[in-house]
Amino acid sequence: MNRRKFLGITAAGLGAMAAGCSAREPAGGDNRALGVQLYTLREQMARSVTETLRAVAQTGYRSVEFAGYFDQPPREIRTILDGEGLASPAGHFPLEMMRRNFQQILDDAQTVGHRYLVLPWLSPAQRQSLDQYKRLAQDLNRWGEACNARGMKMAYHNHDFEFEAKEGITPYQLLLEESETDKVFFEMDLYWMAKAGRDAQLYFQQNPGRFPLWHLKDMAADGAMADLGSGILDFRKIYASRDLAGFEYGFVERDDPEDAYRSIRAGYKTMAGIM
Repeated sequence: MNRRKFLGITAAGLGAMAAGCSAREPAGGDNRALGVQLYTLREQMARSVTETLRAVAQTGYRSVEFAGYFDQPPREIRTILDGEGLASPAGHFPLEMMRRNFQQILDDAQTVGHRYLVLPWLSPAQRQSLDQYKRLAQDLNRWGEACNARGMKMAYHNHDFEFEAKEGITPYQLLLEESETDKVFFEMDLYWMAKAGRDAQLYFQQNPGRFPLWHLKDMAADGAMADLGSGILDFRKIYASRDLAGFEYGFVERDDPEDAYRSIRAGYKTMAGIM
């Protein structure tokens, strides 16, 4: 199941729950900067949201990033999180949902406690032309302004297709340049950045402070995804640039885990020794 289909089946979970809980600030001293992207555990979440979040907390994590609510009302999600001692500083929401009812996303995100709303993926139909990326930059600016008014921030998550030039222009660079620095931030997926042959630290240097969110995802020697710490990416070196990047939260993720719980345990062990 690809990310677009996965997010689509959970769209019903963004129900008519009104805002009422303010977004959380990062808590100091309890490692909330290290979290899990729950797409890694999508099969487990589909079976039981409560049991999956409990297992995440028992691993040692204190933060999670949602990719759909699995038909659970946002207020119930917040109750489960609070019960397990978890926070959810960020959530992924598909483009079609954002364009259809961004106000509802804002309400639900604030109820859950998200500080960042993240656009996670573009379908092939949504990224055929440079004009589509230009429109997207305008949308991101508008949504970022709406987020700021509610004490939240807007972010864009990359894959590798944003680095394929269109009309001689790299779409990722276009998004960086045409989005406003106080309204739009970026969630850097370190695996996809490497897959595209790009240097994460160079982007931090050229665009300081714009990368508060990272996806902590490793790459095997053959270019495939790998459990964090078993691949070739130097996370210690990358993490040394955290201040330049504006780093706030890193989410362990693997799209294709053989054993999802083993994967997040490996990620926790690796990053806890670095962070």
